[in-house]
Amino acid sequence: SDLGVQMALFDASAYARRQFRPTRADNANKKAGGRLVLAGGLVLDEDGRVLLVHRSTPTMTWWETPGGKIDCGENPRDTTVRELFEELGIDIDIVADLGWHDFESGERPMRYAIYQVKIVAGEPKPREAIFDAAGYFTWNELMDMRSQLSPNARTILEKQRRGKLQLA
Repeated sequence: SDLGVQMALFDASAYARRQFRPTRADNANKKAGGRLVLAGGLVLDEDGRVLLVHRSTPTMTWWETPGGKIDCGENPRDTTVRELFEELGIDIDIVADLGWHDFESGERPMRYAIYQVKIVAGEPKPREAIFDAAGYFTWNELMDMRSQLSPNARTILEKQRRGKLQLA
């Protein structure tokens, strides 16, 4: 019947689920509402520990996930690859899209696209003057050092604690 054909043509739910998920990291710069949009990588070692870099500047001293601002015309995946090479000298492959989240840093609203990544070449070492260390931490260690984490890293830690990170 015509109704059956109309229903079949109208049911795009499988396509929508597969093709467009607004919470994917790939879509972080859409409808950002004036937020500064950043992208970065969650690097886990073979023991499941998280790689963080230590920022040490006159205005900010904390552990954070490697990543940075999305340049004009750049997509979040490319930003993640570029930033991890610039900050730590590592080449990475993206393993999973972990979505995006909004947070505040000082008075500045930000959005962070995050990918689970694996290192394919290089040994992570700080390459920029604003970073003075890099290290791997268990999720429990991160809970204990919560006050030493950036607002973004605390948000990621909270997502993990609540079971909201879909790690590969």
